Amino acid sequence: PPSAPQNPVIESQTATSVTLSWTHPADLGNRQDLNYRIVCQKCSGDVLFLPGWTGFNVTRVTLSRLEGGKTYEVIIYSENGVTSVSGTQAQSVSVNIVTQSLGKVMNVRKLSIGPKYLTIGWDIPSSMKSRVLQYQIRYYPRGDEASAIMKYSLTQNFTLTEFMLQTEYIFLVRGETQEGWGEFSDPFSVQTGNYGSTIVGVRRISIGPKHITVAWDVPQSIKDYVFKYEVRYSPRSQEQNMVSVYTTHQNMTITDFILDTEYEIQVRCETSNTGWGEFSEPLIVQTGQKESASTPIGIIVGSIVAVILCMAIATIMIIILLRRNRPNCSEKKDCDAYTHGVQANLARVIQYPPLEHHLNGGYGGLTMPLFPSPGSVHSSVRTYVDPHTYEDPNQAVREFTREIDACHITIESVIGGGEFGDVCKGKLRMPGHREMNVAIKTLKPGATEKNRLDFLTEASIMGQFDDPNVIFLEGVVTKSNPIMIVTEYMANGSLDTFLRNNDGKFTIIQLVGMMRGVASGMKYLSEMGFVHRDLAARNILVNENLVCKVADFGLSREIESDTTEGAYTTTGGKIPVRWTAPEAIAFRKFTSASDVWSYGVVMWEIVSYGERPYYNWSNQDVIKAVEKGYRLPPPMDCPEAIHQLMLDCWQKERSHRPKLGQIVKTLDKLIRAPELLRKQAKPRPHNFIDPSSPDMSSLLSVEEWLQTIKMERYLGLFQNAGLTTMDKVRHLTVRDLLNMGISLVGHQKKIMNSIQTFRAQTGDGLQQNMAQAALV
Repeated sequence: PPSAPQNPVIESQTATSVTLSWTHPADLGNRQDLNYRIVCQKCSGDVLFLPGWTGFNVTRVTLSRLEGGKTYEVIIYSENGVTSVSGTQAQSVSVNIVTQSLGKVMNVRKLSIGPKYLTIGWDIPSSMKSRVLQYQIRYYPRGDEASAIMKYSLTQNFTLTEFMLQTEYIFLVRGETQEGWGEFSDPFSVQTGNYGSTIVGVRRISIGPKHITVAWDVPQSIKDYVFKYEVRYSPRSQEQNMVSVYTTHQNMTITDFILDTEYEIQVRCETSNTGWGEFSEPLIVQTGQKESASTPIGIIVGSIVAVILCMAIATIMIIILLRRNRPNCSEKKDCDAYTHGVQANLARVIQYPPLEHHLNGGYGGLTMPLFPSPGSVHSSVRTYVDPHTYEDPNQAVREFTREIDACHITIESVIGGGEFGDVCKGKLRMPGHREMNVAIKTLKPGATEKNRLDFLTEASIMGQFDDPNVIFLEGVVTKSNPIMIVTEYMANGSLDTFLRNNDGKFTIIQLVGMMRGVASGMKYLSEMGFVHRDLAARNILVNENLVCKVADFGLSREIESDTTEGAYTTTGGKIPVRWTAPEAIAFRKFTSASDVWSYGVVMWEIVSYGERPYYNWSNQDVIKAVEKGYRLPPPMDCPEAIHQLMLDCWQKERSHRPKLGQIVKTLDKLIRAPELLRKQAKPRPHNFIDPSSPDMSSLLSVEEWLQTIKMERYLGLFQNAGLTTMDKVRHLTVRDLLNMGISLVGHQKKIMNSIQTFRAQTGDGLQQNMAQAALV
């Protein structure tokens, strides 16, 4: 066999490749069939060897696709035809190679976590920012590196949707540039929680001859995701007689049971993320004794005598009252006026929903008591009562809200303001309850009595609602100044601002989850007979778990008919028509169907990360365009299924629009089958009738175009890519922009929107664009 290769040197080296050379062995073993073999133990399977790794006889080899910032040992063996049969090991020489780092991902961190998602983010060195093509995420349960999984992302965050609960995961991230892959980040660990939806603390609250009231607790980790509860009960060891009832409250009163019997009671909940959970441990309750079959004769006789005496006294009183009132009825006109007056007063106080509302299914086809007793089996079915129907609005406040002593409230900071006063963040410390963060609306000093009543009317509306996707009223302060409305605190504020501040950071599943939350809250309000009238992303609040809740139930609304802008006037300001259904603008027809139209616009706001609907058009232009059949085009990266649902919500005929319950079911289907969201809606020129759009067809150069849209910072990138004419620019895609180094999602959207406008105004033809503009 030959001796070892001699004089190995590194001829050239980059961050991801190296070229080695050497000279032939001093002793060829008296043979001419010399060849070489290369071994690199730390090289991954992606590494390429040129001309090869074995069986070649030239004294040079190039290794490519190496990882930056790593040390490799390359061993060069010399062999000939007798090496394998000589019984001696092939002679070799080794070379240590240290590749230059391409940049290392830093500060890997957890952004959010829930029962079915885990989102991480990271930072990169400034030297890599304009060069990264994509990121590779490697993760595995601690101690099980062999099961590591690789995922990829184009942005600086990644959401994992399939993982094990109560498990510690290790994450490593690296970036790829034109030169190759950079170094993996330092390992980052995340502990997933126990998001099981098992109800705990089932307990008996009260028991009597005709009722059993039970209550239970919900794990804090799933509280915001609960839809409803199922309570099942049966006599002990008689599962065949099991009865199930449902509620949205954390208590239930059972009235249908057998006396002198042991019952088993279990509870489970349904959440938006995991469906139905496990039933709780059974609660054993002993019902009361049966009443004696025989009743003493003395009690019977005494009861009869008491009834006869009461009837006699009542008869005497009626005769006396009739004789007293007879003179007052001497004139028929006076009596008629009195009777009419009584009925008129009753009409003002007792206002039932019109019959056709029940026939049309406005309340789900059921006629229920307005206010079932607390804990009633039917306590989850309620009907909204308009506080404006009360002669005394203060009565509505007392009836629908809880008074809180101001001493239990601490105001920490002012987070906003409105027409009535400041909006603050604070703490609520109620005796016997844990301290909680709350939002506090205050009525400014010097407010008029009308301002005070309008302010508290919103609380009277809010106090009637109890749903996971509707903002919850904790209570009001009316017995001291300032007057306050106290609600749950939503850490991420309004949905439109939250989306604009986090442009491009969420997966489509997360965005659809936000849509689902809004739809569920609106379904609840619709089933209660409440029409929102001002549904928009600005009136949706988002908590720390990305749960969206409907808020801002507005005050009195009326159409301002003399305005040229077609806006609505409320005590809280004007409402732009771009969220409002055509029939509501034209005929004041506010219904759940008009809320569905508004919901479609909210969907568009969510997918577009808070862009303004209809862009910079005037309200009159919006009204005219919608009347002619124009509908908002799909935002960038919008799934076709989502845009189709928007178009369904924007049907001109309100009876053709889907019900909110149908919308919830459709979104649930999309969440459970995310493959339905892969097909993206066909981009359509979105502002071909916008009178404020600049005339792109008159632009002569790429530089002039970039200056028009204030993106001239990228002129060098366009020139380097050979995009020197507008004709070449018109064919660009988002992927092209990313490859050029334009990584900011907001800038990509701005450039692509302008390109779509350019296409609409030039070669594609106006008539073709109008045919594609989502007419319904």
